[in-house]
Amino acid sequence: MLLKRVFIALVTLGVAVGAYWIYSQYQRTPDLVRHWQSEPNDGLRGIGNLGGQGGQIGDGTKINRGEEAYFEQWDDDYRVLKYTWGFQDVLYRGPGLWQLVKPYMTLYESKVTCFVTADSGVFRIEEISGNPKPRDVTFKGAVKVHVLPKSGSGIEEIFIDLEEIIFQSNKSQFSSSGKIQVRSPSIRLNGRGVDFIYNADEEYIQYFRMVALEYLQVRTPREGGLFSFDKAQEAPVASPLEQDANAVVAADVSDANKPSELLGPIYRCLLQDNVMIRTPKQKIHSLNHIVLTDILWPKTAFGRTDANQVDPNVPETLIGDANTLDMSEPNVAVVSDTMPEDPNRTLSEDEMWDIIITCEQGILISPADSNWTPESEGLIKPEVAQVADVNMPTFYEDVTDEGIFLAQDIAYNVQTKNAKAQGPVEFTFYASDPNELDTQGHLIPINVTAQKYVQFDANDNSIVFTDDCQCILQRQDANNMVEEYRLESPEIRIELVDEKETQAIAARKDLKHIEAVGGGVTLGIFTRVSEANALPDTFVPATGELLAGAVMTCESFECDPKNKGHEIFTATGPGTIQLNNAKAVLGGSSNKKKEPYCAFLQGFETMKYNVADNLIEADTQDPNAPLQFFYFPVVVEDPNMEGQADHVEIHLVKNELGQTHMGTLIATGNVSVTHGQNQFTGGYLSYSHDTMRLIIESGEAGKPCTVNGVSYPGIDYNLTTGELTTSITNFVLPLN
Repeated sequence: MLLKRVFIALVTLGVAVGAYWIYSQYQRTPDLVRHWQSEPNDGLRGIGNLGGQGGQIGDGTKINRGEEAYFEQWDDDYRVLKYTWGFQDVLYRGPGLWQLVKPYMTLYESKVTCFVTADSGVFRIEEISGNPKPRDVTFKGAVKVHVLPKSGSGIEEIFIDLEEIIFQSNKSQFSSSGKIQVRSPSIRLNGRGVDFIYNADEEYIQYFRMVALEYLQVRTPREGGLFSFDKAQEAPVASPLEQDANAVVAADVSDANKPSELLGPIYRCLLQDNVMIRTPKQKIHSLNHIVLTDILWPKTAFGRTDANQVDPNVPETLIGDANTLDMSEPNVAVVSDTMPEDPNRTLSEDEMWDIIITCEQGILISPADSNWTPESEGLIKPEVAQVADVNMPTFYEDVTDEGIFLAQDIAYNVQTKNAKAQGPVEFTFYASDPNELDTQGHLIPINVTAQKYVQFDANDNSIVFTDDCQCILQRQDANNMVEEYRLESPEIRIELVDEKETQAIAARKDLKHIEAVGGGVTLGIFTRVSEANALPDTFVPATGELLAGAVMTCESFECDPKNKGHEIFTATGPGTIQLNNAKAVLGGSSNKKKEPYCAFLQGFETMKYNVADNLIEADTQDPNAPLQFFYFPVVVEDPNMEGQADHVEIHLVKNELGQTHMGTLIATGNVSVTHGQNQFTGGYLSYSHDTMRLIIESGEAGKPCTVNGVSYPGIDYNLTTGELTTSITNFVLPLN
């Protein structure tokens, strides 16, 4: 999961330094093995002699101009080497205060070895049991951290460059106000300013804050989306999920097992202010925050070994016996020799892609149930100037077919894979055209917006949009006619096809199910003249001249686009359907069949639309409230037609210009029609827009057919000429 990897990468920045493990163990295991170079260095390596009476270490050895030394920290049985630290030169600066040249530290854990070096350092020293104990430390100038993993550890090799590190051991804090760079085979990070607190006794991260993130670049498998919809996993939960103060709440944590002893607390990670996450095919943008919640961080993440346990993964050269341990002066390793060059590794472009993350106000990581802040403890707070020129890779700026998710705030639950976004929200993704039978056909953008919030449910691959929602789909044909589908509702629920190869939300997905509920649902289909030869790759609102449209209002609506060629749209009422062909093009052999018109069908309780047959079926279940239909020609001299029935079927067709209009209308049940001053009744009615004729019969119920109150066995009526034909007579009715 990418966002969890982002969290791990950020925490690694602090943990890799190893400062808190090192200094916490000064109190718990005070015995040090000291090694000193007997002859003082001739040069001060660019640092002047500050004078003074000199510092004193342990057995009374004084430091005036400088001596090379290092210290070893072993466990109580002298079997496991915990860490070493040392320096090249040291200068006296005052009581208990050392200025160091080329200080370094090496931390040994069962899964990693961590090297830290710097150009210079200032140590505040206290003596405990005759041994020097650094209390507050500042490393400055080319501070480098190298995390070298053991074979089989599953941890990447990491390089970290900083301008400075300030340690406060009594407050378990390190901070830096300078630049920070992190490099690994899958991580590149640039930022400024860090606060980090590690609780060594409880073995958990108490606080991590990066003041300004310039960019975080993560290389990840292509199938690993930002919000992936693989099923939620049952994971231990050790503390309740905390809601972020800015009204973003992740979905509820599912029932889980009891916490494991190997797991630390649950964390949250907050990326703040104008957060942008980019991939080659998708973009997620939160104007305020992105919050990751329910992040489980194992206590043994870097393989901390119990003091009395010999770890078989630690090299034998670091393990000895207290009775046979060689205490003679060892060869002091040159630190630069133990730090290999930054690896230049080639990763398959077919399997990987890069994800770029930026934000303006940095990153905050803390336990989910903690209200702790640096200000509450009076800790150092780095003062970092606003990043003016973000040195961010821009190789995704020209990508035009990416999906886009925009929200005010986003919360993502790492364990349940659920997410919630605070509105206004806009989500654009790509799916196969529901009107094309070819599932490998052209992908079209689908744009969904909501004003209140959006919820993502990993269990059923669903996305629920709430409050003033709108879903728009556009397609363009060879005649440059743009057909736009627009769904508006208080709530829209979209279920995506659950396929492992298309797991990212803001990526190319096929629709499985769409549902709009809450009353006041509107579905519109509009035909416009395109102003370009093709739709743009990214979604933009259609602006061409409106030629025709169909609008349905109802209480609820749903469809299953995944059934290619057999899609069924259903709606519940009371509802109304409007057809507007007011700008139909006149001309051709039959002007009348292309005559502009408006038509209405209202009062339905249930409605079905079959995409393959382009057929609308509407019913009413109340005999006292029949369906009503209306036909209004735009030509003023032509009379209107209106009627009612229990069941209505409308077959839609397209003309040669791609305009959708009513082809035929069939009504059954208690049929009643008025055209001009003429009234017709019967049990069955058929109307053809091509012939402009009404066929009225008695139908299955045997309801008599009447024209202006006179019964006939059957009626054939021409709406254009007023000619009426029956089995017994022919005559012309007045139209007006």
